[in-house]
Amino acid sequence: MPRILLVEDDENQRLLYREAFQEDGYEVVEAVNGRAALQCIEHQPPDVVVLDIHMPGMDGLHTLARIHDLNHKLPVVLNTAYAAYKEQFVSWIADAYVTKSSNLADLKGAVRGVLARDDGVGAISCEGSATPPSYHGRPTPNPLPHGHAVPETSA
Repeated sequence: MPRILLVEDDENQRLLYREAFQEDGYEVVEAVNGRAALQCIEHQPPDVVVLDIHMPGMDGLHTLARIHDLNHKLPVVLNTAYAAYKEQFVSWIADAYVTKSSNLADLKGAVRGVLARDDGVGAISCEGSATPPSYHGRPTPNPLPHGHAVPETSA
């Protein structure tokens, strides 16, 4: 049974999502904020993270960046009421972006979609890599303006 880490500060939303995902056969682990989510990932790695953005303390985008640092292969579905966050660069490393709705079909579909990918989902690795990570089969985004490259440094 796939394990979902549900990161949502609103108790009613967590209850709704937990019941919906459990009815679909998922194991649901909950976190009320970004810091709790990171602890869950370190101690009880999920197969996918459903992550709210607008939360007190560590917001979802900062949490997303930290999750990526821990395990760049762990799929994350951003789930937010604010479509404008989709334009922020860090949100591009998420596997899916869903705008909250009372109809959970889009959220459930996004979770099924990222779990269906066969790319080592959920595998935690503590080993470094000499090659830059890809983002679940997508090329690594370049944060610099078009035509600019990171200068090489001598070690």
